[in-house]
Amino acid sequence: MADDLDATAREVAPLDAFATDVFLGWELAETDWWRRIAGVDVPGRPDVPEPFARMADDDWLAAAAVWERLGCPWWQGVCLSRSDSVDDARAGTELLAALGAVETRSVLVRDRRRAGHVVPRGPRQQTRTNPAGLTARELEVLALLSQGLTNAQLADRLFLSQKTVDHHVSSVLRKLGEPNRAAAAAVARQRGLVPNMGTTPDVGI
Repeated sequence: MADDLDATAREVAPLDAFATDVFLGWELAETDWWRRIAGVDVPGRPDVPEPFARMADDDWLAAAAVWERLGCPWWQGVCLSRSDSVDDARAGTELLAALGAVETRSVLVRDRRRAGHVVPRGPRQQTRTNPAGLTARELEVLALLSQGLTNAQLADRLFLSQKTVDHHVSSVLRKLGEPNRAAAAAVARQRGLVPNMGTTPDVGI
């Protein structure tokens, strides 16, 4: 986080003194991730756990989906924050902020800026003031999914990739604490989260 890659390399170097069979595959994969961050060569290994293999290929959305399935929101937020899509990156940085990982969020925003990617700003006023902490995009998704649209149909309406919509829907359900779309729509109506919900959606279509 202090941007000292030489120090990062020194931290992982002592692990090379051990035989690899003393580590679990997941431990080796995470160590190799930090080696990549530090710019150190990473040995080829068989059977790399899926999310780390996806990360090594820069397939950030696929990696985030696996981390979400495994219940690892910190890694999920890191992967989303590295996506080329500013919507994905915003979802990732907001997830990290919600976890209290403020320094991690700051580092990822710094790295995006250096890479020339669009940098998501902090939570918008609408996000700060609505009780569920939904972003403007998540409110759009919530309004549309209440009509029974599939994720593919949502992606077409909002001009987003289906993977991005998948993450938005998952984020909506997580923030509302509901297991499915129907329950989320019902709670949104009860709380008045989306004006005119159930009649004319308050989004541009």
